[in-house]
Amino acid sequence: MPEWLERELEWLERVLEWLERVLEWLESMPEWLEREPEWLERVLEWLERVLEWLERELKWLESMPEWLE
Repeated sequence: MPEWLERELEWLERVLEWLERVLEWLESMPEWLEREPEWLERVLEWLERVLEWLERELKWLESMPEWLE
């Protein structure tokens, strides 16, 4: 596997770990989130953009199967 691809995969893994921490944080504050629906909406919109970006990255990687072997 090329070195750049290893770095890309490591970076994607860190992004996913970070997203898990954000979701855990959100789950730990239900009362606050209920009081601040605008804030929650902004966070969810941002998370949606991150997920869309991740999907594009994964599709890009999947388009080059010879590099993933």
